[in-house]
Amino acid sequence: MTTAPLRSASLPRLDGLDVARGLAFVGMVLVNYGVVMAMGGRDPAWVKALRDAFTGRAAALFVLLAGAGLSLMVSRAAQRDPARGIAGARRIYAQRALALLIGGYAFYPFWEGDILHYYGVYLALGALLAPLRSRWLLCVAALCVGAFVAIYYWWIPYRVMDVFVPKFWTWDGQIRNLFYNGWHPLFPWFAFFSTGMVVGRLSLERVSVQVSLLIVGLILAVCAGYGSESVIEQLQDSDLPRYRSKPWTQLLTTSCLPPGPLYVLAAVGSSLAVIGVSLMSTRLPRAVWTPLARVGRMALTLYVAHVVLGLGLWEMSGGKEGRGNLQEVFWWWLATVAASMVFATLWLHRLRRGPLEYVLRKICG
Repeated sequence: MTTAPLRSASLPRLDGLDVARGLAFVGMVLVNYGVVMAMGGRDPAWVKALRDAFTGRAAALFVLLAGAGLSLMVSRAAQRDPARGIAGARRIYAQRALALLIGGYAFYPFWEGDILHYYGVYLALGALLAPLRSRWLLCVAALCVGAFVAIYYWWIPYRVMDVFVPKFWTWDGQIRNLFYNGWHPLFPWFAFFSTGMVVGRLSLERVSVQVSLLIVGLILAVCAGYGSESVIEQLQDSDLPRYRSKPWTQLLTTSCLPPGPLYVLAAVGSSLAVIGVSLMSTRLPRAVWTPLARVGRMALTLYVAHVVLGLGLWEMSGGKEGRGNLQEVFWWWLATVAASMVFATLWLHRLRRGPLEYVLRKICG
């Protein structure tokens, strides 16, 4: 794949990335609704399979796209102003990081699965690492995965996630939650962001790059899945009890809990494949992809709205946490996606940005 470290400032917005972001939002809503409304639900099986397909993948795609967005902004800023553009772009992202960190912590009492405060950390580190070459960013990704493995097995035993115990607001809880034991901790989740920074440096407007993303993504995802099954099977047949223990087998699945190396590989693969398909989809008639693209452009606003309004209205209608069923989850999810598409289409028909996107840009630039 060819890279384009200095893109033209006049390049149009890559609508395909908005489509991918819209797909990530759609998947995240289904996962979040499933967790809150019907945790552990298994029927109907096809809804469970759909939810499981998005679990851990939709959020990873969101984070990877955030890294790509940072690289795109830095490249365009450098093209506009070679002397001060990069420094200005990094400063803007540092300001956005602080805003999202504060906003995420303010949002946490309403939504314990919040990803915004993690985003604040990702953006701050991304702005700091923006000058690194792509090979070093990939090394950072590998180090994040390795750090989680070391913490998981050799340093601190992996315990019940902090979001389920009342320790979040303690110093110990903060460190554990942010670095290794929350929903989207720095280790290994920053691997998605740094990989996204590399993706953002590719010539994404080229068909050859889009096809390569699809093919490479599918290969990574399939190899991770088959590799996980094969390694776990061999460990189960091993004569060494240590390697048949639950911590080892859990670490080698492609499940997002715990987020082991094969999960990261599988999620990176699925994210690359979705980005490739999304970029190619913009060659279809606009009516096919525009609703998803507009949802993607308003992802921050809709993310907050699906919790405050979506889950809020569900509770007001008599819903009880964890007592619903997946059939109910599916219809509520479908209604939320449809409402999001209609709202985003109407709003962006008149205005350039969503409400929260406008506020964030107004505050941080």
